[in-house]
Amino acid sequence: MHPGVEVATQIEDSELFDYILEVEPILQVLVGKTLEQAQTELTEEDDKLEELRRRVKNCFKEFI
Repeated sequence: MHPGVEVATQIEDSELFDYILEVEPILQVLVGKTLEQAQTELTEEDDKLEELRRRVKNCFKEFI
């Protein structure tokens, strides 16, 4: 065997990556922020559409 070459590695249970403990909270924040941003964008689009409808309606009032 060559110096510095490991034959085996011992890993304790506490050293393993815990997906639920370490990733889930981050994932929840990312998903929450994404949904919040999407809702904000939909609300803004709705407001723009309502303003456009109001302008078109007012435009046609002049011809009636």
